[in-house]
Amino acid sequence: MNIFTDSNKLKNINKPARYVGGEVNEIIKKEEKIKTNVALCYPNVYEKGMSSYYFKLLYDNLNIPQDVYCTRCFACDTDFEALLIEENCEIYSLENKKSIKNSDFIIFVIEDELDFTNFITMLKLANIEIYKSKRNENDPKVIVLSLNDINSKPIYKFADIVFENNNDIDNIKELIKYVLEYNSNMSISDEKINLMHIPYSIVPSIRINNMSIIINLEEVSEIEKIVDYIKDCMALQGVTKVSFINQDKIDSYKFCELVYKIKIGIDEIRISPRGLDFARFEEDVLKILLPCMEKSIIDFNITDYIKSNSDLFDIKDIKENILSKFMCIFKNNWSSIKIIYTIGVKEETYEEIDSTLELVQDIVTLYSKYRAKDKLNIILKINYYIPFTDDSNIYSLNSLNKLEMKVQYIKEKKLDSVIRLVTESTDAYISRCILKNGSEDVSNLLTYAYEFGARFDGDKYNNEAWNKALLQCNLLYKNASQKNRSVGEV
Repeated sequence: MNIFTDSNKLKNINKPARYVGGEVNEIIKKEEKIKTNVALCYPNVYEKGMSSYYFKLLYDNLNIPQDVYCTRCFACDTDFEALLIEENCEIYSLENKKSIKNSDFIIFVIEDELDFTNFITMLKLANIEIYKSKRNENDPKVIVLSLNDINSKPIYKFADIVFENNNDIDNIKELIKYVLEYNSNMSISDEKINLMHIPYSIVPSIRINNMSIIINLEEVSEIEKIVDYIKDCMALQGVTKVSFINQDKIDSYKFCELVYKIKIGIDEIRISPRGLDFARFEEDVLKILLPCMEKSIIDFNITDYIKSNSDLFDIKDIKENILSKFMCIFKNNWSSIKIIYTIGVKEETYEEIDSTLELVQDIVTLYSKYRAKDKLNIILKINYYIPFTDDSNIYSLNSLNKLEMKVQYIKEKKLDSVIRLVTESTDAYISRCILKNGSEDVSNLLTYAYEFGARFDGDKYNNEAWNKALLQCNLLYKNASQKNRSVGEV
């Protein structure tokens, strides 16, 4: 790879460290001892991939056998993609700088349908046929691990195997078993898989500047063992931080016990609130959790809380309960809050939107009774509901217009100056709906979107590329007079 021997090649590349590897805890193995090579790929940038718990979990577990070598590869941004093409280089693994095409397996961890075009891009940059029907027996097997309940049907024509039928951990176990059986040419018992790292589900981060342990709360059993493991990681690998995933899989009181024992049992440990929804914790739990946590931003999913409690309380009781939670949060000197609010449900009314916005304002008023309001930082993050349905009228242009009107309505509301409204573009709405509900036929839409330049659409949606692709597939009507018609059956 002559790209790395010439510093001038990288000087104009954004964040070149993404493409060179060499991090703390990177796994290097001797080539002569390897029987099976696995390229573990994440179809988005390095930072996102290395923030994925399941990606790190696979990397850790697939490298346990000494004769299996699992290396990492991430989607390259458009500037580095152009450099690879200019230098006639194929996309490669960070550990050995070899093309992922030289692997036995290429495993993609996909957590967002809008990363499908990055998936295609990575196959193209490796000079691998994107359609499985055109690949031969000498090509690596392309495997997809589908997470977060994404709809994998649009990429069935590209992937040789898709693991998607069970919960995320079971899918990972099945995938690991598949690779190990291929490597050993014999059947591997489920018990052997369960003896690997998965039952503990604690994986040190590989990122240089953010050494941390991620604990999968779905798998927590013996708290004392977890505390001991964290101590070992701190001593041997310089870990200073703990964070969590799958908080909804554990009883809130057991989680509280876990956090408290980590805090009192380990000096100088930082416990991150990142990814935790504090709406699910009652005040008695919050009073213990909050002093143990590193102060940053608290997430509070107001939509999920109202929805999950609507059968238990009337709206007045729900409002009082939420304000009581925030009173506890503020008393513990937390002042940075991200309130998550999802709009776009079919039955939603403007009166419900008004009630939610008034509740957010009441939270500001509550804080100002005790502290200077200018110290409060509230992010109001507006998410859009993406239906999973056979009714294509749900994701029509008319439905998009209604969503845009609601977003504009919220933007025109006079919110308090300490409330920072964050809304994503609605441009991706129809594409997201089609990918969420589409079948294998939608693969044509993905290839057209790729050819028209769609990349990293979860962050910077290429409206022009996707509209061209939608029109090419007759999924979007050209005539403005037909706006109220469905985008068509997928």
